[in-house]
Amino acid sequence: MTQQEKPFLGILEDHKLSKEYQTQHSSVKSSRSCTEKTQSFVPFHQIASALVKSTGLRSDGRIDDRSFWISYVSPLPTPLVIPMVYPRMISLHDLNSKMDGSLIPPAIPPSSEHVNDDGIYLLENGMDCLIYIGNSVDPEIMRQLLGISSFDEIPTQFVLQQYDNPLSKKLNDVINEIRRQRCSYLRLKLCKKGDSSGLLFLSYMIEDKTPSGLSYVEFLVHIHRQIQTKMS
Repeated sequence: MTQQEKPFLGILEDHKLSKEYQTQHSSVKSSRSCTEKTQSFVPFHQIASALVKSTGLRSDGRIDDRSFWISYVSPLPTPLVIPMVYPRMISLHDLNSKMDGSLIPPAIPPSSEHVNDDGIYLLENGMDCLIYIGNSVDPEIMRQLLGISSFDEIPTQFVLQQYDNPLSKKLNDVINEIRRQRCSYLRLKLCKKGDSSGLLFLSYMIEDKTPSGLSYVEFLVHIHRQIQTKMS
């Protein structure tokens, strides 16, 4: 580990498995599932699994990208570092049905299995805000949200506008609230399935298996085995 990478150990220090965990779960029978045993520590698992896949620490990244990422993230407080490691993803096509009083709907796991061809998704990491559009999205939803009527009309340059409909207003409210939370204006970019922008969006699916890291489920299994070994 390099001197630059060492500050990121602090992210994990706050989520280490404690002696209380080992004591509490020492009598758990092996018949219970891995997920049941470890669900109380999902934040630790998510961050630890995602950290090795982040732009600054992944072994297959470009050195310039890694250096910039580490230089940018190092002075940030932990709450702003977390989304850089584990980005937030929400669905936009069903905003009308998911709002429960909060401005931002519940996040969904950043995994490609949750990205459907008929959906529109927002992913943000505190610096960038990517909006991914599947190739089978209802044209009326695209028109209301983004002011475009077909997949082929998706522009390369995007400026957020508010149109005269409830769905557009909710999208603007969501993005403005994220900007307020992150203390950043966020760089907006439209991504569509089938081109380089779509691949960029999918590169943030940190719960997927990649050449540089396990999938989230595989990581849970690995952690569970390590815990069993220490407790035996």
